[in-house]
Amino acid sequence: MPARPAPCHQTVAWKAGHKRECAQGQGTAAATQIRRAALEAARPAPQKGLTKELRSLVTRLNELRAAADWRGIAALTEALGLARDVRGVDPGLSCGIHSILGNAYQSLGDFSQAIKCHTQRLEIAKEVGDRAGEGRAYGGLGNAHGSLGDFSQAIKCHTQRLEIAKEVGDRAGEGSAYGNVGTCHMHLNEYVKAVAYFEAQHVMAISLKLAHDQSDAALNMGVALTLDVRAGRPGPSTGADEAPGAPSHSSASACLDDRVREGAKWLQAALDGGHRFAKLHLAHLTFYAGQEDAALAHLKEHLSWRVQRGRDTYAGCGQTRGKDTPMLTCSGCRVARFCSADHTKRCLEKSRIGRESGDGAAQGYLRRAQQVARGCQRRCGA
Repeated sequence: MPARPAPCHQTVAWKAGHKRECAQGQGTAAATQIRRAALEAARPAPQKGLTKELRSLVTRLNELRAAADWRGIAALTEALGLARDVRGVDPGLSCGIHSILGNAYQSLGDFSQAIKCHTQRLEIAKEVGDRAGEGRAYGGLGNAHGSLGDFSQAIKCHTQRLEIAKEVGDRAGEGSAYGNVGTCHMHLNEYVKAVAYFEAQHVMAISLKLAHDQSDAALNMGVALTLDVRAGRPGPSTGADEAPGAPSHSSASACLDDRVREGAKWLQAALDGGHRFAKLHLAHLTFYAGQEDAALAHLKEHLSWRVQRGRDTYAGCGQTRGKDTPMLTCSGCRVARFCSADHTKRCLEKSRIGRESGDGAAQGYLRRAQQVARGCQRRCGA
């Protein structure tokens, strides 16, 4: 049995059985505990009917999944064969393996392969009558189709996910599906539909007391309304050109002002919830509304935060000032360089580990540090 999580803002979702959504929590020790428990609960367990080699393979797959080593999972070519071999013996295990593989390919950008895995996962879930599993498979398919730019197909998949979530009582899954459908409509420039789905996502997040999801929904609504304002900006018009019965310029302007106020309200809510980039969207919104002075003020605040963040964060490894050792800066341009000889050595070690494991993110540690150093030299002539 997974360990009971410490009380936190996601306890309601956990009690409702939505461990995957709880695993998305971040920033606190309680959320970390929830994430570990959720991963433990979701992993496919080695079955007694499997051979020793197959049990070992399942254990290895679980370890890679817990470490979010998607490259390692994708490189484990035996996993796909294992999923096929155990399908008749243990459909649940086969479904879990296809799920892990599909998520791994999605994270690596191999969306076509992700679709194949999630399709197999869907077929198995239908065979065994696992409606909740069907819904999750549809969600994975929707994400993959959306990543390929096929938003119409993604909407169909996410809508299926939404209907099944309502049927089985998966309220957190329902909220997630609302957000995904809204995002697809936003990509199709259907902003009114997008806002309606984001509102439903926000209501669901409030009922589940998921503060982070509330902020996400608020940001989504603010962005959709900003794009709607941009699309609806009136062009230069003379009264003689207006068609009979068409809305007057004043009524259209009033409608635009309402959308600007609504968008600003939601972006401010997202900002209060910790989404600092909402300030940049506020700058866009006010600019599209013709409020250049307000847009400039928002943009200055956003740039000030970015500059401060740049000074407080070491570009080579993402370390924040004060966590390890004071950062050194270039005397000419004040850009963070190498923290210390010891820290540079550890960056080199992380880079070496990255090369051995094929982790592209880890391989970038030293490269980013070197780029920062070269930038300082160019700016200061050092």
